[in-house]
Amino acid sequence: MYMKEAVKTELEQMGSTLAGMPKAMPHAVPEGYFAAMEERAMNVTTEPAMPETVLPYAVPAGYFDKLPEAITAMTMNAKNGGAVYFGWLRMAAAAVVLLMAGIGAWMVMQQNASTPDRLLARVNEREIREYLAVPDAMPGNAEAYVQQAKVEADDIVTYLDETGWELN
Repeated sequence: MYMKEAVKTELEQMGSTLAGMPKAMPHAVPEGYFAAMEERAMNVTTEPAMPETVLPYAVPAGYFDKLPEAITAMTMNAKNGGAVYFGWLRMAAAAVVLLMAGIGAWMVMQQNASTPDRLLARVNEREIREYLAVPDAMPGNAEAYVQQAKVEADDIVTYLDETGWELN
């Protein structure tokens, strides 16, 4: 008992409300509660959990017996219709591939049509003779560039002055 009194004294010194509370159980179980529990549990389990309900739809008699045959018939019809559809789809895809191959071949042939010999055949003979008459422009031969461009030397000097170039 000494220990209980010491704890109570310590709680009072700390100012705790626990020191003034009784040490009895706050709740009590009624007499015979556990003895009657088994009977109450059995009554609860024998009662129906949900009231009977009436479903809005009914399955025809023999429906599930005929169901596998109905599914097989539906898949057979779908396979035949699908084969026709995919046959047309395959033919359309083949036509598109052939069309694209033809367009690609035509484009390659058009590129080959512009060979150097064919391009040179389109150039006027007079222009070729004028081009060949100009001496080759060597890296220090500015006169050849001026002759080829058919620009006067004064025009070049004016352009260089306007753009800020300095002549050496």
